[in-house]
Amino acid sequence: MKSFGSSDLVKCLVCLGFSKELSAGSSHIKYKCPKAVDKGTRPFITVILKVKSYDKTTQGRYLTQIKMLGYTKEEISKCM
Repeated sequence: MKSFGSSDLVKCLVCLGFSKELSAGSSHIKYKCPKAVDKGTRPFITVILKVKSYDKTTQGRYLTQIKMLGYTKEEISKCM
């Protein structure tokens, strides 16, 4: 998978059906998952905004979080 930044991640989350939660003046925005999730799993992903390209570790963490919310690698790749 190619390298990505915050704008690419937001586009992917919107494509997967996530919805933006309201916030006021923060560099971190929560995107709520449209699917039902298991107890103990956070039903949202917090996106760090205004990042041109995340480092490999952060990219991997975001992909893992999306997978834990019930999305397959193929679905994620299609939206990236």
